[in-house]
Amino acid sequence: MKVLHLTPHFGGGVGRALSSLTQAHCGNASEIKHSFICLEPPQKTQFLHEIQAHGGQVTICPSLEELHRQVSDSDILQVEWWNHPLLFKILCTASLPAHRLLVWCHVSGLYSPRIPIRLLENAHRFIFTSVCSWRAEEVQKLSADIKARLAVVSSGAALDWLPEPIIDDREPLRAGYLGTLDFNKLHPEFVDYLAAVRLPDFQVRLIGDTTQRDALIEYCRNIGCDERILNFRGYVENVVSELSDLNVLIYLLNPEHYGTAENALLEAMAMGLVPVVLNNPAETAIVEHGATGLIVNHRHAFADALDWLSKNPAERSSLAARASVTVRQRFTLKNLSNEMMKNYKIILCQPKKLVDFQSFFGTQSFEWFLSCQPKSFLADQKKSLKENHPTPSKGSILHFLKHFPEDSKLKNWLKQN
Repeated sequence: MKVLHLTPHFGGGVGRALSSLTQAHCGNASEIKHSFICLEPPQKTQFLHEIQAHGGQVTICPSLEELHRQVSDSDILQVEWWNHPLLFKILCTASLPAHRLLVWCHVSGLYSPRIPIRLLENAHRFIFTSVCSWRAEEVQKLSADIKARLAVVSSGAALDWLPEPIIDDREPLRAGYLGTLDFNKLHPEFVDYLAAVRLPDFQVRLIGDTTQRDALIEYCRNIGCDERILNFRGYVENVVSELSDLNVLIYLLNPEHYGTAENALLEAMAMGLVPVVLNNPAETAIVEHGATGLIVNHRHAFADALDWLSKNPAERSSLAARASVTVRQRFTLKNLSNEMMKNYKIILCQPKKLVDFQSFFGTQSFEWFLSCQPKSFLADQKKSLKENHPTPSKGSILHFLKHFPEDSKLKNWLKQN
């Protein structure tokens, strides 16, 4: 069985997921062969190299002829879906030959970006990466026969590469955050939450890209918070050394973030960090309050949670141990392999077909951008753009303008912000 993946890049959680999936099916005995088409030159190559080491064949920025050849030769075309402008461009302009379309959706669809209904309807199989996506408005309105084509396979797996945690309740509370600092993901009042903590000399180690470093420091200064509460460590390929001497994960995400499997959260839990999360759909699908972590609703509850974790190290250690065992048992290569295999076998019995992506995404870049926006976008672009903290990535209007700088409608929408 030949599975061809179409992905914009191999970064972040998507890269980890594709590396895990390739690893799960590697070896001469496997009946599945994974190949990958990457739509832009990789900026971070860690997972690209891992995929190749597991036997995955990778083609970067192929010619149209090569793209058509690989799609025709594959049994399944697996689109790694989120609202990346290059994904729209290739789907809507390449006139792909007939294929069996499986979409692995790496955004929740609960907020922006939305999941286009027609994509759900036209895929042979559409797979969410978190159960929280069942709550999306578009999904709930689908007919029963379309819902029968949907499934959930978490992209979180392969936690066994992380060492077993050494949990010591004699250690003081040491907190960190793992992941992007982009405000599309990070809570916009992240610093306010930290400032509410009453523990002396409290500091959070920030492990991840530093794109918003200056903005976070300025935020500290504006509210009179000592900027030393933030300890920026930058992006690291191997998080083990950074996580090994921490015992609490401060994972405060934007209430309308796009995430699903939350690999950073899973890795930290596997390493024995107690997660403190907000009551957001994706996080509560992973963390059980009082069993594998703590779920809070506001700043005061967050400060109380940190006080409790600091004053009750034995209970903190128990939470850490349960968190580690739970995610290591739940998110495994075997489970990932088995669940994806079920979906591959279902789709393999169906005939290939031509999919007219232009018929539901449109023919122009502003239409592609609009297809993943909430219905309220056209009524109030200024409010929508402000709420989505546009940065030059993550499918934002700036991201689309980076690839389609001549689109006048995109430029006009941006001017209204």
